Amino acid sequence: MNVKGLFNKILAITVKLIIWVFRILPYRYALMVAHGAALIAFSFARTERKIAEIQMKAVFGNEYNPEMIKKVFLNYADIFVDAVRYSDMAVEEISKKIKIIGAENLKAAQASGRGVMMISSHAGNWEIQANISRMLGVEFCVMADLRENSDIEKIINDLRRKTGATILPPTGKLLMLVRELKRGRTIGVIIDKRGEKGTNLYCDFFGMPALTNPAPAFIASKGDALIVPVYSIRNNDSYTITICPAVDTRIFSGDVIQSISDYMHGWTESVIRMKPERWTWTYSRWIRRSEIKDLIKTGLDFKKYVIDKADSNKRTLQEKGNHEKN
Repeated sequence: MNVKGLFNKILAITVKLIIWVFRILPYRYALMVAHGAALIAFSFARTERKIAEIQMKAVFGNEYNPEMIKKVFLNYADIFVDAVRYSDMAVEEISKKIKIIGAENLKAAQASGRGVMMISSHAGNWEIQANISRMLGVEFCVMADLRENSDIEKIINDLRRKTGATILPPTGKLLMLVRELKRGRTIGVIIDKRGEKGTNLYCDFFGMPALTNPAPAFIASKGDALIVPVYSIRNNDSYTITICPAVDTRIFSGDVIQSISDYMHGWTESVIRMKPERWTWTYSRWIRRSEIKDLIKTGLDFKKYVIDKADSNKRTLQEKGNHEKN
């Protein structure tokens, strides 16, 4: 076993130990320990703090407060502890901790006989939302990212499977999800990921062009789906999950993938604005992490850089397309 493999094994054992501790501790003490760890991470994770700071300043301007970043780190602790604790609860117990508003919207969409895509974002606690499956008796599969550490991947998926949802890795699964929709089934997708290099899809996100993964809109369009947005809000030690009315993909015209992606990100922005500190601001959403680290060093204007970068990429891809046509 090489050094990286050994490190991954040790990391997996450590995560298992942490999960065990959070399971046996009384809930309030589990949160205290997790919050303490989050504050330590906040103190030492300078790069993540700066990424969150530069993005939040660009978005919120004078409304920005440095305390917002600390709350972002504390939110990560809440997500982890609650994902662990709620996964062990029976349906009767979890129904006392999670209130679902708008269940009739999901049932109406499913009654149409068409495929249903439940969309959500990294706002609130996306792990908790998978409990919709066992609470409402709804079968659905969720497309999730793969981690390099297979042991960590297994641990996370074991927690997620307890919610009742079927977890699918993203690679090679797009057409499978399209087929699921065409068969009238329900899937769940997280939509607020940055697009890969070479993608020519930008969405306005908080007034800045954000390179966007086209996969969710592609799956919804090709699967002729009804889109059902879902979000969660934490209230002390419980949650309210809101299921919004369905939006029919057939209403979108022109560049359908662009139009659906624009709708999805407009909705995501509105959810984030409800509870700004509950989103993953340490994730470099608009540009690559390496680029934002360079901006931190140089002190260049983030918003201007994002806009100029998007304009440059669009021109390059357009010129490439024109060249290929000729």
